[in-house]
Amino acid sequence: MKKNSILVVAGILMMIAGISITAGQEKENILFGGKDYTVQMEFTAKYQKEIETFSEGYMDFLGLCKTTRECVTYFKAQAERDGFMDWEQFNEQGTSPEPGDRFYFDNRQKNLVLFIIGDKPLEEGIHQMVSHLDANHLYLKFNPLYEKLGFGLAHTKIFGGIKKFQWLSQPLAIHGVVYTREGKRVDIVIGEDENDPVFTIPDIAAHMSSLNVGGEHVKAEQMDLLLASTPAGDGDKGVKAYVLDYLDREYGIVEEDFISAEIELVPATKPRVVGLDRALIGGFGQDDKVCSYVQYRAIREIEIPKHTCFVDLSDKEEVGWSGTTGIRTYKIERLIGQIVEKMTGQANINIIRDAFENGYSLNADVTAAVNPLFPQPHELQNVAALGFGPSLWQTGDHAEFWWKLRDMLIRSGSIWQTGDFRQSQSSTEHFSVPPGETGMDTIYFGFPLISMHTLFELTHKADLYSAYMAYKFFLQDELMVK
Repeated sequence: MKKNSILVVAGILMMIAGISITAGQEKENILFGGKDYTVQMEFTAKYQKEIETFSEGYMDFLGLCKTTRECVTYFKAQAERDGFMDWEQFNEQGTSPEPGDRFYFDNRQKNLVLFIIGDKPLEEGIHQMVSHLDANHLYLKFNPLYEKLGFGLAHTKIFGGIKKFQWLSQPLAIHGVVYTREGKRVDIVIGEDENDPVFTIPDIAAHMSSLNVGGEHVKAEQMDLLLASTPAGDGDKGVKAYVLDYLDREYGIVEEDFISAEIELVPATKPRVVGLDRALIGGFGQDDKVCSYVQYRAIREIEIPKHTCFVDLSDKEEVGWSGTTGIRTYKIERLIGQIVEKMTGQANINIIRDAFENGYSLNADVTAAVNPLFPQPHELQNVAALGFGPSLWQTGDHAEFWWKLRDMLIRSGSIWQTGDFRQSQSSTEHFSVPPGETGMDTIYFGFPLISMHTLFELTHKADLYSAYMAYKFFLQDELMVK
């Protein structure tokens, strides 16, 4: 009785606050004015076992894969076990793909596209989902190593948007790949095994903060990694020499090899369950690995979709989708052209264009959920919250598309919501969704997340499974005809 009373009071308070949610049921519960906790509680109770099992798999992935390369390696291995074929190898053969055939395309080991041939002709449209594997991090410069005041250090650069002070005095791990002068690839991971050393960027003592250095005042140029503190030889060769001797001895690399290296610095921590109720997951890089993991789990369960469906696990979103492994490339157009050529004997440009213009795309990225300590950026009547399913952002082109999505989500049986910020906090930086440039109806539909771009982001377990249901339904089912 006491528990029920608390839930009732909580629900009333949230209704007074004016937070909105749409519940994915045949009967829409509350469109505006209040979160319906009964929907959340009923969904969690109905799928409790599935939610826990799904979350365990996700946490294993999150702890193993902290860089884009590691994610691609993980998903590619999973895809091959799940019957996906290498498209580039298949494309060299004389056979034509059939409905239900599943493929992957590995783009430079930093971007993976998975797709399944559908029942309907390509010109009737594709269903596409996009997410990104990269997370905000630090990485080493081309010429990183130096020595100062008895310490061996490394110059770093910042990838994406971070609060610099959050990275100070934290245990950090090194993940990366190095190519030697001879072309030998060397993979490096230091700091993840409990017997490994870790690294750090030392902060200034708290009682010296009046000097306006370190902490919140730290400059990007001061974000350098502490590697060692012992000189080589008898102490006459310096600490930098010790670092170089170690790298040569353990990995066979020399200082010049940093020119052909990707060395990332990430938190040397594991994801953890958060809260007495064990409902939340905390960990690094959930923006946007949570969407990528759920998308893969969704597409691998599909046998023969109605429309050919794609999942694009992309790179470089945190720096504007740039580069050859970001989404602003022609890889999907190229793949569709190759599929059309395989099926018809020629790459018909009109079929390729129709595949996009009659198709739909969901850009699955995270959004900032309301934070109980810092609710100021949000308008509480239009806010996403943890535990109420994935969230639609108002970034699509037109109401007709939103209606089709609304209908699809209700039929999927998932719980879902809408979310937005105060007008003064809105940003168009991420709202130019590249698939829309091809004529596809496109909208953001991803996870609410607290503490975005920190070293310990928070998601809700129920949101994972609800998104899995919605993503799978979208990829395999039919939206209303355009």
